[in-house]
Amino acid sequence: MFANVGAFGSGARVIFLTTEECQKYCVDFRLESPIDNVDSNKLFGHSQRYPDEAYRYFNLSLILSRHCLSPLTPFEACLLWVENPMIWPSSNNLHLYYRLRQSYGDFRLIHQAPGHSFQGHEQSDLATFMHIGMLFGWEMHAVPQHGDIQISFSHDECVDISIQDKNTSTELIKELTEFSDASTRD
Repeated sequence: MFANVGAFGSGARVIFLTTEECQKYCVDFRLESPIDNVDSNKLFGHSQRYPDEAYRYFNLSLILSRHCLSPLTPFEACLLWVENPMIWPSSNNLHLYYRLRQSYGDFRLIHQAPGHSFQGHEQSDLATFMHIGMLFGWEMHAVPQHGDIQISFSHDECVDISIQDKNTSTELIKELTEFSDASTRD
């Protein structure tokens, strides 16, 4: 459906989607659109917010972006939909973002194609784009094709995790908290 050239000939094929294509992705896979859902962070009724202390968000953004992959996986495809990249323009390094995006053969602006579609073997790519969005304070939503979880990244320096299974949601937050506590100890 969407063609794209791999980054540096590596075979990676992150696909960048327009807003309409992101909406179609959600419809095609029978997923709740995080943009259309007024309270997407409570999509399944089992929602957790992490972290309690905002300073941890940026200090641990790389670790957190990688760790947030665990409940998303395995996935055949995952949509990372950037809802608002310009809330904190002074935090953006758009040159870095666009150079990364161009390495995948896409030269459009983020407002022209705010969606990033990752295949299951592109977990490192997904973590990298989540990390960049977290550093820049972007509103983003990770929506895997299997649809039983959504992760929303907020410019308010927190991550909202909405999972169908309440026990999984609670366990994930506990795991993230323990992990970040251990990571910030001297």
